[in-house]
Amino acid sequence: MTGQSIYFCLAESIEKNGFKYLQILKSVKKKISVDSVHELRVTIRKIEAALELLEPLGFEDEKLAHELKHIRKLHGSIRNIHVELESIKNIKTTISVKAFKNFLNAKKIQEEKKILKKLKIISIKNQRTEIKKLVFKLLRKDTPPVNLKASRLLEIHHHQIIKEFKKVKTDYSPKSAKSIHNIRIISKKIRYQCEILKPSLKFSDINLLKYKFYQDALGKFQNNTVLQKSINKYLKKHGKIESKLVLKLQMHIAKEQNNLIKRITKMKLA
Repeated sequence: MTGQSIYFCLAESIEKNGFKYLQILKSVKKKISVDSVHELRVTIRKIEAALELLEPLGFEDEKLAHELKHIRKLHGSIRNIHVELESIKNIKTTISVKAFKNFLNAKKIQEEKKILKKLKIISIKNQRTEIKKLVFKLLRKDTPPVNLKASRLLEIHHHQIIKEFKKVKTDYSPKSAKSIHNIRIISKKIRYQCEILKPSLKFSDINLLKYKFYQDALGKFQNNTVLQKSINKYLKKHGKIESKLVLKLQMHIAKEQNNLIKRITKMKLA
């Protein structure tokens, strides 16, 4: 163990990210933007990582966890569209895909209307109360005798999650969207949980940069997979003969996917 107590670390993380999440959510309810949606989902992932650490300690907040998951999933589709538009913008080729971009923008407008309608019934006040109650409970547990027990429980959890990572890594296949998603999610979880507990526990067996590489590389691969699906929908609707430039874009992305797979395959994690 190091400087701060486990319960203090968890309370601090949930309070900091919890109120950041509520602030972003308030902004998103008024206007959806690329940055706000991305920050919202990242912040929720960090809170969810902290909430999972509470389970071995006997602290579960199913209500808050359910609300967070609902909000994260609600913004999943619009985040995909944002990434697709960004990917097209960043492609350094002479490919012009204005019609396809218009197709994505039309999808974006539809998705934004759907999200804003559903967000109207979300209560920020209730979630704020839930976060405050949880932080208060954790700080009440902030005593050294409990920390010794808590550290043992979380070290067991740490070993279990590393074991889980090794399993999903073994199951990895570039043809399986689920296996790619699983590695990304658990890589994020390990990084976020280690960052939360770093002031309290030492993780000498963790190289967070390697997990970040997997998260980023597989994230790019996953984003391209989503983009390919949208291209296929577009081609099905408009026909391949009239969409030669979009076909060229599709080939460009396929080549990029192959390069990413080579990089990922070469990468080894302890």
